[in-house]
Amino acid sequence: MRILIEPPRPTAEVHLVIDQVRRALDVLDAASIKTEGGGTIESDGIVTGVIVVKLDEDVAKAIAVLAQAGITASIG
Repeated sequence: MRILIEPPRPTAEVHLVIDQVRRALDVLDAASIKTEGGGTIESDGIVTGVIVVKLDEDVAKAIAVLAQAGITASIG
């Protein structure tokens, strides 16, 4: 299942969103939540991070762990 990672700010450049995705992947790895990878998508000039969580039952935990780390995420 996909998790969308909010950019650090609405007009963030691509490299900042990529950094946010890398940080989110590190946080999830530290919490033993398996992922299948991450990246970015762009729509209407806004870049958003995307992470694919391997197990659907880990999505709620992943969002909570990311929130604790100060990363805003939602189910995508």
